[in-house]
Amino acid sequence: MPRPLNYICSKCDFSDSDSSSWGKYVYKHYDLEVPVHYQMGICYCCSSIAPLEILPSKQHLDFLNGLIEKFPNNASFNENRIKEEHERRTLLKERKSAARCLKCGGHDFEYIPFHEPPVDRERRFQMPWRSGVIHRTCGGRIYFQYSEVNFFGPALITRYFNIEGVKLNGETCIARGC
Repeated sequence: MPRPLNYICSKCDFSDSDSSSWGKYVYKHYDLEVPVHYQMGICYCCSSIAPLEILPSKQHLDFLNGLIEKFPNNASFNENRIKEEHERRTLLKERKSAARCLKCGGHDFEYIPFHEPPVDRERRFQMPWRSGVIHRTCGGRIYFQYSEVNFFGPALITRYFNIEGVKLNGETCIARGC
């Protein structure tokens, strides 16, 4: 079950939650569907907390290719993971654009580092935690706070993207100039 996080700025009125990003993100190319790797961050194009694409680096792709060539049928590796990464690598090798915000399609964003929630349940919900990110708009610090799990809605949706990271459902960038 997803764990909601609320993000706030210490200096301005910026406040948002990651709950709008819940669901599955998938690259779709003909019949091939490959999950999108993403990380939460601040998108300055749509002024929100949003999932941001993480594109495979050349080093990661070279490393993965070496594993596939060195251990093509080795059961000690997660075969599904290697197959998925191989499909992602093959799918994205012709990509021309930089990583995008998966909410608006913009390129002006900053990743927020992942933080494990404190094990102590009482401490987890008491106070905001530093994300390590400075809000570029005002210079304030971005904090996050865990919320109790309160997801009772319908099934989470799947969002489809082409290999350039553009939504396939016909939506356009909501932030002009991105």
